[in-house]
Amino acid sequence: MIARRTLPLLALPFVARAAAWPDKPVRIVIPFAPGGPTEPMNRIAAEWLTRRFGQPFVIENRPGATGTVGAQAVMRSAPDGYTLLYSPNTGMVVAPLLLKSAGYDAAKDFTPIAIMQRYGLYIVVSSALPIRSFEDFVAYAKARPGQLFYTSPGTGSVGHLATATFCKLAGIEMNHISFGGTVAGLMAVIRGDAFVQFDSVGNSQQLVEEGKLRGLAVTSDARNPRAPNVPTLKELGFPYFPSEVWMGMYAPPGLPDAILQPLSAAVEECLADENVRARMEGLGFTAGGGGPQAVPRQVLAERPGWIEAMALAGLKPE
Repeated sequence: MIARRTLPLLALPFVARAAAWPDKPVRIVIPFAPGGPTEPMNRIAAEWLTRRFGQPFVIENRPGATGTVGAQAVMRSAPDGYTLLYSPNTGMVVAPLLLKSAGYDAAKDFTPIAIMQRYGLYIVVSSALPIRSFEDFVAYAKARPGQLFYTSPGTGSVGHLATATFCKLAGIEMNHISFGGTVAGLMAVIRGDAFVQFDSVGNSQQLVEEGKLRGLAVTSDARNPRAPNVPTLKELGFPYFPSEVWMGMYAPPGLPDAILQPLSAAVEECLADENVRARMEGLGFTAGGGGPQAVPRQVLAERPGWIEAMALAGLKPE
């Protein structure tokens, strides 16, 4: 009788903490360097959640190993709702397939919260190059086999694998080099240290409008409203290949329902907010949603496509 009474009493302090959540600042880890496409929507969501719960939702950038360092740190954190992860499929789906050091499965080693946003990739080159169209780009690259570099946020990123796959399908030979994040990569393209980057419209379009970059095509199914004059690869007759980036919010494994339910409900409310959606669209993103169950479903659904892309691009786990 004593043991049966003691166990519920021992659990009471944690239950009370969960019921009171949040009663202090919540940390949202972005596992990439500041300034990338992950950040704008994260800041929008953090501002919204801060107003909703009356506690600060604070962003912490923790880059390294294509998003896997930050993801590992969150996975090992206490499941108390005060450490969350905001990461694209780069770090949660693609990198674990290419990096043996990742050490996690996004479909089962985290508590999923929501899919936050989606976007296709944007093919950009320096405006200083004699390239005015996608056709010019392909011809220029084919004429210089093995001489050009493409950049991405890192080995195992969606940008890395998508560009490698694109090169194989287009019959182009380029070398991969990472400059430590999407912003650093864009600066490298502008300087001429790299030839091309597959980035996001939200991240690159301002530089296109300033005349520093030229946008050639988008990999999404439809044109991006932020860059309506830029054609899709589908319009250009290019073969389909996996190319969508989506951002997910996660918590450490074992997050109690008393925290998960109000948090996931608030996130869905945030994603349905007209002002939030308008801000996202202005950045070139499409709102996510679908609840926690949508995250592992998406991870499992797209994994075979990335494995196929790896084989096509000749990339093996390292």
